Amino acid sequence: AISQKYGTSVESLGGLYGRLSQAAGELGANRAQLQQFTTGVAAALKVQGGGAAETSGALTQLSQALGGAIVRAEEFNSINEGARPIVQAVANGIDRFGGSVSKLRAEVIKGNVTSQ
Repeated sequence: AISQKYGTSVESLGGLYGRLSQAAGELGANRAQLQQFTTGVAAALKVQGGGAAETSGALTQLSQALGGAIVRAEEFNSINEGARPIVQAVANGIDRFGGSVSKLRAEVIKGNVTSQ
């Protein structure tokens, strides 16, 4: 229903939710938070524009980034290119980045950004 409402790929969004569910304990998230996050991602992608095919790669990379311990630069770059609102939301939501995607990127490259 979320995928249909926001025009995202069912497979990609389902993959994201599935990976989040598997890592829920490590992420410290409950089912309601996972659904809220997944809905927020889908909404952000709709606001950004573009179709399901264009955002599919970014969703796959996001699910991989959240499934691992540390966010890798390749994952970050793909998310940044295909789903910029998500990266901006992370930069805005973590005080040490102060809304700066550049600061966030630098920390990802250093290996200092965890999936949590």
